[in-house]
Amino acid sequence: MAKRLKIAGSKPPHDSQRVIFIGTAALILLLFATVAAFAMNLRQRELRDQERQLTTLGKVLVEQAERSFQSVNLVISSVAETAAAGVTDDASLTQKMIGHEVYLLLRAKIEGTPQIDAVTVFDRQGKMLNSSRTWPTPEIDISDRAFFRLAKADRNLKNYITEPLQNRDTGAWTIYLVHRISGEGGEFLGLILGAIQMQYFEDFYRAISLGEGDSIALRREDGVTLARFPQSDEIGKMHSDAEHLLGGGVSSTVREASLIDGTMRIKATHRLSDFHLIVVASGSEQIVLAGWRAMAFLLAMGALGCAIAITLAGFMLARHWKEQAQLLRAHEDLRRLTDQTGAMATAARVAEATAFQMVYAAEHDVLTGLPNRLLLNDRIGQAIAFARRHKRRVALLFLDLDGFKHVNDSLGHMVGDKLLQSVASRLVSCVRGSDTVSRQGGDEFVVLLAQVEELEDAAVTASRIAHAVTGLHSIEHGELHVHAATAAGLMLDAVAEPHSVERHQLYVTASIGVSVFPDDGADAETLIKNADTAMYQAKEGGRRDIRCSCRGLLVMPQSRHAVGRFRLMRRV
Repeated sequence: MAKRLKIAGSKPPHDSQRVIFIGTAALILLLFATVAAFAMNLRQRELRDQERQLTTLGKVLVEQAERSFQSVNLVISSVAETAAAGVTDDASLTQKMIGHEVYLLLRAKIEGTPQIDAVTVFDRQGKMLNSSRTWPTPEIDISDRAFFRLAKADRNLKNYITEPLQNRDTGAWTIYLVHRISGEGGEFLGLILGAIQMQYFEDFYRAISLGEGDSIALRREDGVTLARFPQSDEIGKMHSDAEHLLGGGVSSTVREASLIDGTMRIKATHRLSDFHLIVVASGSEQIVLAGWRAMAFLLAMGALGCAIAITLAGFMLARHWKEQAQLLRAHEDLRRLTDQTGAMATAARVAEATAFQMVYAAEHDVLTGLPNRLLLNDRIGQAIAFARRHKRRVALLFLDLDGFKHVNDSLGHMVGDKLLQSVASRLVSCVRGSDTVSRQGGDEFVVLLAQVEELEDAAVTASRIAHAVTGLHSIEHGELHVHAATAAGLMLDAVAEPHSVERHQLYVTASIGVSVFPDDGADAETLIKNADTAMYQAKEGGRRDIRCSCRGLLVMPQSRHAVGRFRLMRRV
């Protein structure tokens, strides 16, 4: 600096002043350009953080919607199989599905599935034959409904979800999952409807802590809004469809003006894998950038202050060569700007840590701390890949508590939640560290038995976890299924032990379905589906039961009170 001042002093005064003025102007321009670039980078970071948060939220919501509709589909598919068995025409369907016994059967089918409001059967004329909601069956006609005419005309109708409709029995706004009953020649015989009240999804969305200006919407792929929170008059109306938001993909994030109020919104959209639905989580760009605007204002004021200081320093240098004091103040202003930059970097690290916590929360069940279905699917995929490389097998146990709804109804959800935590702890104690216990939601758990090798490993595991099997049973590839059944038997015993919750001695039992890779499926979705189906068979077999679906074999207890002894039976 001293050398620069000396050189400037050797020039004529007006030349020195010109150099100082040019240098001062260049420094001010550089300062404003730097501050503007930093502010824009900070703005993009804020928007990316919001996109990541909305994407994570959308994945959680898709998982919940997928699970809810799959549960409804399983129930109405089970009812459809019952209705179609032995039915040749509409008269035989009517004869089979009327009566109080069918009403009780429908009631039993929806037990433990809170998202289902009712299951209803209609004949080919649109007349109600039976309903799980009321007895005797009311006289209701749906032949004028658009979905009825569509099902009657389309032989290939599958997993069709209606727009929100007002139920003609209760008056509540309801979404229906439609299942067509066809004869042997494909002729239309009737319908089975699974009713889901919109309030079910709205209550779930309400429980999520949304930021100001955020919203959640469940839509069909054609853009019809089925449910939304916060509530608005968008329900039943058609908005942006899946093609517009996803462009043929599975998930996407876009920024576009809202069709409702014209404000810019960030929209994270995800498509459900098994149903023609999408979930849209959106946030207001204006609200997201509110904090950034305040920070940008502070940066602008700081830059302006620096520019003024530099200008004053230039004038003082040109007039009195007292640049040092002015430069020291300018350096102090720059140091404060650097400190602000460091503070913003710290805030970015905190935001990154928060994002990590959100990812953890997205992969684990809030109540029990167990992995949820998102993390379970990943671990199943890893276990299958490992088993395929090393020629091993993987077992999957689908467990559902018997009578859990009675605990909730009689003692309250708080006691029910603590009971679920107690059950989760016992299930974890029944398996190895390499296995995974996951909560699927409600009173459903899935256990992944990974890295199972030969018959000897099944024997060691059997002797370690329970007295369920006294010896090894080898029938073709049955040893792995005995191992899985052994673990399942221990879990039945562990769950059946009394639970001390809030001074209550609670007794619950469980039904377990077992599936095995590669016999019952080559991917996580197929294994879970087959284990779930086997579990429903266990429930239909009398509860506190184990069913294993593999290569045409069923593993069944010899008696309901001796779950440790098993026999292999050929499935009919």
